[in-house]
Amino acid sequence: MNLHINLILPSERRSGSNVSSKFLLQLVAVILPVLLLLLVLSLIIINKQTSSKLLALKSTWAQTEITQKTVQDIQQEMSASTNLVHDLTLWLDSKLETHVMLKELAEVIPVTAQLTMLTLNDNLVSISNTFQRAGVLFLRGKVTGKQPGEDISNLEKDLVTIKDIDTASVKRYEADPAQRAHTGLASDVKIFDIESLCRQRKLR
Repeated sequence: MNLHINLILPSERRSGSNVSSKFLLQLVAVILPVLLLLLVLSLIIINKQTSSKLLALKSTWAQTEITQKTVQDIQQEMSASTNLVHDLTLWLDSKLETHVMLKELAEVIPVTAQLTMLTLNDNLVSISNTFQRAGVLFLRGKVTGKQPGEDISNLEKDLVTIKDIDTASVKRYEADPAQRAHTGLASDVKIFDIESLCRQRKLR
């Protein structure tokens, strides 16, 4: 039979470790605040860096918005200029070439005819929601000779060969009332009115 008697009082007992619990607590009490301080400093640095990046991004975005607005303004101006050029081109293309028409008219007027009035009106009309230019050439004159009626009939046909003229029709053909009133006799001078419609030219 073995008998073991512990003669050491509880207050005299010591840990087998070389480091006491009190020392560990003191060490933790010192290190923990330092670690917390380092963590806070790290968070502050990260926050500043993030703020700087955010400001840089905001500045870049603001500059991008300005650039985008400038590009949009330029595009709108270019679009407006393109539309204006297009409209002006259509307007110029739709104009009657009066010098060509008058030159060709002089070639078809019979030698027996004399013009007393010539008007050329170019009107703007709306057809099927589109604007078009419609010209009217009006001729008034006198004709003499052996076959004045045939001369005017040929003139009516020849007018449609002139550039931009679509149709032509005799609106009046009769003896000159002025000569009849002056002499009291039937006049061999005939007066005529011819109206010619120009082809319609689309503006837009």
